[in-house]
Amino acid sequence: MLWISLVCYLLPILLVNSEHHRIKRESANIPNTSPQDQLSQEVADKCFNPGPCDSKAKYRTIDGSCNNLQFPMWGMTNTAAIRLRPAVYSDGKKLPRKSKDGQELPNARILRDKLIKDQVLPDDTRYWNLVISWGQFISHDTAHSVPKGDGISCCSKDGKVLEAFSDVCMPILVPKTDAFYSKFGVECIDMVRTKTTDDIGCPLTPVQQVIDLTHFIDASPVYGSNK
Repeated sequence: MLWISLVCYLLPILLVNSEHHRIKRESANIPNTSPQDQLSQEVADKCFNPGPCDSKAKYRTIDGSCNNLQFPMWGMTNTAAIRLRPAVYSDGKKLPRKSKDGQELPNARILRDKLIKDQVLPDDTRYWNLVISWGQFISHDTAHSVPKGDGISCCSKDGKVLEAFSDVCMPILVPKTDAFYSKFGVECIDMVRTKTTDDIGCPLTPVQQVIDLTHFIDASPVYGSNK
């Protein structure tokens, strides 16, 4: 079983490296970043500056800092990850996205109730629990956002709204026609917004979500990500 474990661990790394080289090849045809993008990168470097690096250090750092001597903060804990696609905040900075006509987007719970029906499926003969476990392990190794504050609740324990939409709360309101939650009188599903660069005094526009793990596949669930 050792070779299976090695394949499972190395395969994602090989895929990531392959994708990195593909993007690098394609980037030759992509125009240079805009002055705003360059300014945002400069601000980010200042906001997350880890301090001087020891270029002769024998081991890599546990928090990911200085693993890249040219860009010491890249991949470091408690920094912002780079977006694959531009943010689409309604105010250009941090307010949730709206539809093209300026209206609120459809209720998430209604969409889930209408589009995804609960059903009993036969056992899958191709995939098994290891796929789920490995996916969770990789996910928890590279990305983990944190809420804006400790102990914050936007909904009460019995499912009532405590705080409507705010800078901290964005609860999912449950319609009375909900196929499941209406049976229990639940009107609110708790959702606290994640910490962003705005919360740590870093003036980036639009805001970026802060990740409290290293951004590398480096077994953070095993070894941790803090000094």
